[in-house]
Amino acid sequence: MTFIKLEELSARSRLNYDTYVIKHQLDKLIKPIEEYKHNVSRLFEIPNLCIKERKRVTDELISKLRELRTTEICTNTRSIWQVLQHRFPIQLSTVVCNDRQLFELTTYFIRTFMVYANTNDCREVIPIVATILSNHLNTLTIHNQLAPYQLPYTNRLVSDVLKICETNIDIIAIWLSESTSSSINEEIRRHSVNFLPIQQIIENFLMHELKTFKTANWENFVRLSRRSRQLNEYLCSQPISVFDTMTNLYFFPPQEDQLLHISVHEPVLSAVIKVIEGASPELGLRYFATFFNTFKKSSKAPGYNDDTMLFILQTSLSLGATTTLSKLFGNFFFQLYLNDKLQESRVSEKFLCILADILHRQDTSILKLLSTKDANDMQFSGHNSTVLDNIRIKVMDIHNGQVESVSERFTELILEYSASLECYKLDVQGALISQVVQLLLQYFQNTPSLDASLNKFSLMLFLKFNMLSSATFVEVIHYLIISYEVYQLHLRMYELYQYDPVELSRILSQHVTPPSCKILAHYGIGFEAQCINYVTLPTQLDLCQQLITDFYISCKLKKKKTQPCQRFHNRIE
Repeated sequence: MTFIKLEELSARSRLNYDTYVIKHQLDKLIKPIEEYKHNVSRLFEIPNLCIKERKRVTDELISKLRELRTTEICTNTRSIWQVLQHRFPIQLSTVVCNDRQLFELTTYFIRTFMVYANTNDCREVIPIVATILSNHLNTLTIHNQLAPYQLPYTNRLVSDVLKICETNIDIIAIWLSESTSSSINEEIRRHSVNFLPIQQIIENFLMHELKTFKTANWENFVRLSRRSRQLNEYLCSQPISVFDTMTNLYFFPPQEDQLLHISVHEPVLSAVIKVIEGASPELGLRYFATFFNTFKKSSKAPGYNDDTMLFILQTSLSLGATTTLSKLFGNFFFQLYLNDKLQESRVSEKFLCILADILHRQDTSILKLLSTKDANDMQFSGHNSTVLDNIRIKVMDIHNGQVESVSERFTELILEYSASLECYKLDVQGALISQVVQLLLQYFQNTPSLDASLNKFSLMLFLKFNMLSSATFVEVIHYLIISYEVYQLHLRMYELYQYDPVELSRILSQHVTPPSCKILAHYGIGFEAQCINYVTLPTQLDLCQQLITDFYISCKLKKKKTQPCQRFHNRIE
């Protein structure tokens, strides 16, 4: 004979009593819920249904729900678990609320169940929780029937449901399995209509409430495709009309927004990029293809502004969107587009600046465009050391032997960029680098602002790549040194005779031919004799001096990096 302890017997009795009380309380609510739902369904069949009758069933349900809320049933974790075993939560979740008091009571209980699901191990009741959430979301899918006070709740509800799905990803699979097994939804699916209520609500808010509510729910929903195979397959099989609409909203803004700066569309662009980044690889490819095809279409449209792409690059960089940037730089059409822009003096400096920032902060996304497949080479040969010594001598010459200025720049680069030092192999045959080389060879024919952008981009090249292994770039630096010396001499002559009207007139009208070099012919560059702009020349000489100095210091830093026993220092050898 088995004996049960008195305490255990008492606990069992108490549990049985509590279960009976909970069931009794909840059973009393089933009839009012069914009457209310029946009344609502008849409202569609008989629009002029007696208002008095409708009010009676609504008030009765409100009264019963208020009574339940005053009990401890929905405040105790153990009792909530028991409530979830009853049919009351599922029945309540299907209630479409046309009365504000009823809405507040219904959502109170739904939120209670959601808090429980979010803070407890509810694996045993996941199917029930999934059904409750799906039913309740389904009552909010008809956007034009939502009252203003329901909009903030609905948006927050979706956010909270997504958090529950992150913890209990099986909920997504349950929703999709229930939907795909339904004969009704089979008809819906054939017509490419969303049959996930949460997705329908998210898309409703994107289409109708974009200026009021943020896009985080859309981003978080798509991000779940990385964790749920079923959701990924479902989204990949669906038309991407909403993504297409959002993309078009950036590239082809409404007429009233077309005169505004492109940055006003930052929320839309950021959302699109985050969705591409957060989606599963397969889904992300579909999204990016749509995004890029829309860009191609817009770039050929009248009135296209290059700020559109510049802002895409800047926003992608700010978001750390490595995937999007890598796909962009790996796209052949975009490479052609970029090469064209570097030939347009109007926008080339802007593109060089953003490319420099990307190379600094997200170099992996742009390496395919700039580097060869050869392995990194951190070794400095005797030949490289000789080249570096020769450049050091020239650097000292152009600084008139003033070591302090070079040392200051040395220290500045160490402090700011020492973590950026790499030794990738530069592809000088690549189209982008070829364009940069041509711009460098025409340094003193450029505008000072373009040269400043060239300096910024070139510094990143110097820091990231083994420049001494590139004979082409070493030759470019030597040509710039020669050009610097020639134009420095002309500036001195100008300064010497600037107060002699006769000589000054002769100097200003003198046509000067830039230095010649074999590398110019290789890139098809031919110079004609022309007058020198002595107003901008001092600035260009300063910029050129800095460029040559940065080249030397970057190479010197890498040489020191291969000698770990030595400390970085700012002494110029």
